[in-house]
Amino acid sequence: MGLFAACAHTAPASETKADEPKPETKVIVADEPGLKVLSEPDDAELTVDGQSYGKVSALTGALQLKPGIYQVSLKRGGYQTWRAEVAVGDKTEQLRVVMVKQ
Repeated sequence: MGLFAACAHTAPASETKADEPKPETKVIVADEPGLKVLSEPDDAELTVDGQSYGKVSALTGALQLKPGIYQVSLKRGGYQTWRAEVAVGDKTEQLRVVMVKQ
């Protein structure tokens, strides 16, 4: 498992005022429970236990989930819907899916 980070855009020093607070960078540590989804194509729609999370490409970092078993599906026009039960333990699970064209 690796480290997943969602980084905020930081302006170059010439554009940042000295008294402006710097944007925070949120890091999701691999030791936290969650699910990191990567798919081909990356614009597939992600659903976990019936809740839509939008396109995989729009997700930053990992979904924070409690340990347990989840129903996960990926949908995209022109491709077969992918479905699976995914177990999330006490660390971030990485899920890589290559969808099959219809």
